[in-house]
Amino acid sequence: RWTAKALAGLVAQWRRGGRGPGLCLDRPGVRSPQLALAALFLLAWAALNAIWLGQDKLLQDGDEMGHVGAAELYMEDLKQGEPGTFLARAVSAEMGDYPPAYAAATGLWWWAMQTADPSRPRVRAGGLIWLLALAAGVGGICLELGRSRPNALLCAVSMLWLPLPMALSKHFMPEVMLAAACTAVLWAALRQRAQ
Repeated sequence: RWTAKALAGLVAQWRRGGRGPGLCLDRPGVRSPQLALAALFLLAWAALNAIWLGQDKLLQDGDEMGHVGAAELYMEDLKQGEPGTFLARAVSAEMGDYPPAYAAATGLWWWAMQTADPSRPRVRAGGLIWLLALAAGVGGICLELGRSRPNALLCAVSMLWLPLPMALSKHFMPEVMLAAACTAVLWAALRQRAQ
């Protein structure tokens, strides 16, 4: 029954040119279908990623291997007990055409996992952190644009399912981190404007 109402809300919003509450069905005393849908999407996403990471054949290209090599340098700094070198390199090192932030964050993740073996799912799961950060930023933007919490949560969880960021998060590539950073900046700008 709530699905028909949700679809009717989407159609009504589309007819209004995208303005208005859209899927906002959260009235006092009514359970939000968005929360149930978001929970279902999140559980399915977690299960799919667990399966994907467990079965991945680890096909890597030269660009990705460059990021892997840079991340290994950062991990070695931490393994050698040199956090000062790690921080100095993270701020100012020349890492080819890319800023060092991604390689430093990946090296830190590998150091925390105590391995850089890419065949280990927990090593490759580090990329999912950036996808979750991207989704959180999308949810925050939705809140700043006046959407209800259930709608913002549904938008955030839906972000996890976009094919390109979902696939890139399984590789050692900085694009999802960059998208998460851009989303965080946009969210911060909207918060600042609201104050």
